[in-house]
Amino acid sequence: MTIYDIAKKAGVAGSTVSRVLNGQPGISEGTRKRILAIARAEGFELSENARALKKRSSMLIGILVSDIRNQHYTEGAYVMVEEFQKRGYCSIIMNAGVSDESKREAVRMLSSRRVDGAVFIGSSFSSEAVAEAVSTYMPNTPIVMENGELPLGNAYTVAAADKAGMESAVRYLASTGCRSLAYINANDTPSNRLKKEGVVSASSALGLECVFRDTVDSFEGGEEATLALLAESHPDAIIYSMDILAAGGVRALLSKGIDIPGEVSVFGVDNSLYSVISTPSISSVDTSLSAMSAECVRMLESAMKGKVPERRIELPFSLVIRESTRK
Repeated sequence: MTIYDIAKKAGVAGSTVSRVLNGQPGISEGTRKRILAIARAEGFELSENARALKKRSSMLIGILVSDIRNQHYTEGAYVMVEEFQKRGYCSIIMNAGVSDESKREAVRMLSSRRVDGAVFIGSSFSSEAVAEAVSTYMPNTPIVMENGELPLGNAYTVAAADKAGMESAVRYLASTGCRSLAYINANDTPSNRLKKEGVVSASSALGLECVFRDTVDSFEGGEEATLALLAESHPDAIIYSMDILAAGGVRALLSKGIDIPGEVSVFGVDNSLYSVISTPSISSVDTSLSAMSAECVRMLESAMKGKVPERRIELPFSLVIRESTRK
């Protein structure tokens, strides 16, 4: 059974059947019902799709991540998939890549799947290119940004307290006697810029010395940046923008025979598995990932139901102190 078989039985064109099955407007309700009834009777694969079309809903949610290998992103996506599934939605997770062009194409592909709504995970989606793609391909589709922002009427934000969290980490390190800091950052994203602002703000207020290094977001990136740092300076605390960097930093410090935390304290961000399995375990800023992901689901569902959710929500952070910092 094809759409052309259905069209013949219904006395309409194949394009009309296609428009009905894809939930497009411009078809009379009588014709729509007749086509759907024939499709069901002939065993055409409708089931959930047919019910969804009646509601003008695909019951599909798009979830974009820039790099699906990033454990922090996949944990957040997992929470969302579970929460959406409880509500009867099927989720499509796409690896959008890091370039503007790949993100633009990911948005276009999501729009072709006629998703009811979408979540973009990470502040790397806070770009002019993504905003332009959403305006072009998904102008009326509710979008929730997890720790990112888009200046669009259909976009909402659930954010982490990045700046405040880093300020608190610096104050904690200072309270344990640290006087010189280093901050190692991966990727120039809005979130990481806020983290750096927090380090700068707190270290300046406390009169602490602070040096800065940039690297790539990987274990090796953290290790290499730490080795390069140690060749030039000897801070008594190093803060990393991600736990995976901190784990690499720990290996670099230990390879140089540096005692952690006796000589150098180490602090990460995300409170991820990397911070737990590292030896020593790593103190970390917990950005409430699970709560943030669950809030994204709640906010998106509200917007999809025609309500007007809060435009932006910022969730609280906490410090998780482990073996890598002095107490």
